[in-house]
Amino acid sequence: MNRSLKTKVRRFAEARLNQYVRGQFGLGPKITVKEYYERWIETKKEPLVRRSAARDYRQAFTRYILPACGDMVLSSVSPGVLQTLRDMLLKSRHTVNGKISGPLSLKTARNIIDGSFRAMWRNAVAEEIVDKNPFTALKWPPAELRPPDPFTTEERDKILARVHDKQPFYYPFVYTMFFTGMRPSEAAALRLSDVDPQRRTLSITKSRHLGADAKPKTSRSRRLITVPREVIDLLDAIRLPWQEADSHVFY
Repeated sequence: MNRSLKTKVRRFAEARLNQYVRGQFGLGPKITVKEYYERWIETKKEPLVRRSAARDYRQAFTRYILPACGDMVLSSVSPGVLQTLRDMLLKSRHTVNGKISGPLSLKTARNIIDGSFRAMWRNAVAEEIVDKNPFTALKWPPAELRPPDPFTTEERDKILARVHDKQPFYYPFVYTMFFTGMRPSEAAALRLSDVDPQRRTLSITKSRHLGADAKPKTSRSRRLITVPREVIDLLDAIRLPWQEADSHVFY
């Protein structure tokens, strides 16, 4: 079927033709959620995104989003579709890797929809494949912020004693966690060059997850901290003769 592009200006005609190809006027191919995802996920590689972020995207889509919405035309995703997907995640039981999994928490459901699905949608908007944002209409209850509940000194000592007796290999790592306040990903990224024994400082400039180094979680995470002498002595005790300045402290 032929239809006029309703313009004699070449650049306008080309722009409208591209819109027809994307299916914005009811003509041309209709790209599905799955088809667009398969193209989009191939762009989510290091160093453009963290390795852990790419993994989270894949898990969210393959386990939850694609089984529910994969065959839908991308442009047909509406607030109602997202509402139905959320209800399914919060109420239904799922089969994950052949095992039955119960309903998800509100936080996990939001990570799937507002984190992974919406991340792909932003790219589709940028490519002008869709021109609406149904995610803004989906309302979420405020997150419940619980106050910190740190271990007591007695609890800390019991945990350290247990690790020392049962899993001594991890004792230096756990000890460092307790006496520095570092995130596990920050400690995993720590290199010998980040340790200054004379000044008793640790330089925190990166994080490590799934075997890949990346920036710290937030901009404020970059910091120089002073640590107890016991931490420095413990880190020195586990250093191996073959390690160099760029070697990781923990393996």
